[in-house]
Amino acid sequence: MDISPEAVSRAVVRFGHDFRGGALARHRDTLPPFDLVFLGDIVEHVPEPVAFLCDVRNVLAPDGIVCIDTPNWGSPWRRWGRRHWLGLNRFHVNLFDGDSLAGLLCSCGFGDLKMGSYTHYRYESWANRPEPQVVIQKMPSLLAWRINRFLARRSLRKPLAILRESPPTTLDEACRLLDEPPATPDPWDDVRHCGDNLIAMARRT
Repeated sequence: MDISPEAVSRAVVRFGHDFRGGALARHRDTLPPFDLVFLGDIVEHVPEPVAFLCDVRNVLAPDGIVCIDTPNWGSPWRRWGRRHWLGLNRFHVNLFDGDSLAGLLCSCGFGDLKMGSYTHYRYESWANRPEPQVVIQKMPSLLAWRINRFLARRSLRKPLAILRESPPTTLDEACRLLDEPPATPDPWDDVRHCGDNLIAMARRT
């Protein structure tokens, strides 16, 4: 489901599944019950999140699960970067920290809540963060280049970034990577919610 008619048309042509255009409220009475609803970068765009999540609950089967991925207002990066934080833009009308998202889900009839956070690998390096770049880009170009080079070299390169730079070239190599124990921290273990994005999973009660 997407509010963009163009996105829906392209998805139908490319994948051939049942895609719907418009808001969830428009389709909720014609949809079958779902075991899982995933809201990836959605809830921050919704003017009335309570009504929206109540609609989500209504299209879930008994014990159905909602999964949410949304910018984390409680992130230390947001407090440090303020208006330069990467989670801020004019299309984000409601932003949540861990407590407010948990309260929202509970008020809409969800329980068994599990939460965590993560930062996209693209922004793990300080050289790629918009917050320090506001200051760095005001410096002379050669000095800015040297500082960014230093930051890029000193930043911890995590497995997802390395994997994107050097993807597996054979199926056997890809299968071997899948069989290896995860080398990155589990985002669900981040109980302090320090990442740029919040993730939440809750069950319809």
